[in-house]
Amino acid sequence: MGFPTEELPEGMSIDDYIAQLEEQYGERLCVSLQFSSGYITISPPENEAFKYAICGRTGVGVGELINKSEDVFVAGGFYKAEGFEFIGEGETIPDHNETFVIQLPDGTRIEYGARPVEDVTYDEYLTEVKSMLLQILSTYEVIE
Repeated sequence: MGFPTEELPEGMSIDDYIAQLEEQYGERLCVSLQFSSGYITISPPENEAFKYAICGRTGVGVGELINKSEDVFVAGGFYKAEGFEFIGEGETIPDHNETFVIQLPDGTRIEYGARPVEDVTYDEYLTEVKSMLLQILSTYEVIE
């Protein structure tokens, strides 16, 4: 999607550098999985701070944010997931949802939560989908 301007090699055009980055990283800078009304995104260390590609949620809307954290089993251990519950004007997921982020020691960023499905409520997401997202996360492992 882009790159920091100071990273552009001297004498190289923007188009040539983008082509080089695409050849180097391909589709490996963001993995996105959707399950029912939930999602998981994984961004590797090379894309720290979304250096090359946005990988995860970009906005929430107008409403109240309640900070939350939870311990999640991922990559063979427990990690603290930091995030929030968003409360807007309705009960369907676009107006009431949650997002959590786990930062692994190697720089990998894992985000999970409720994706904006119009006909699903936050309570339905919590009771029918979230446990499956956590089960999927528990299978994540780092392979050298």
